[in-house]
Amino acid sequence: MQKQYQALNRPMIQGILGGQGTGKTTLCKVLVNLLGYFEIKAHALSIDDLYKTYAERKLYNKKTLA
Repeated sequence: MQKQYQALNRPMIQGILGGQGTGKTTLCKVLVNLLGYFEIKAHALSIDDLYKTYAERKLYNKKTLA
């Protein structure tokens, strides 16, 4: 996997699509950790981070983790 990534010689961008509460954020966290195991730098960005306030995100996380 690491060799394939290095052969690209450019950043790889992957989008994850799904309905609210379907586990997109959880999947991304798992992928970031898994790629880190292979020494591939990865970052996850949620669109919620762009249009919701910190308080709204905190409340949503509290509801979904309950």
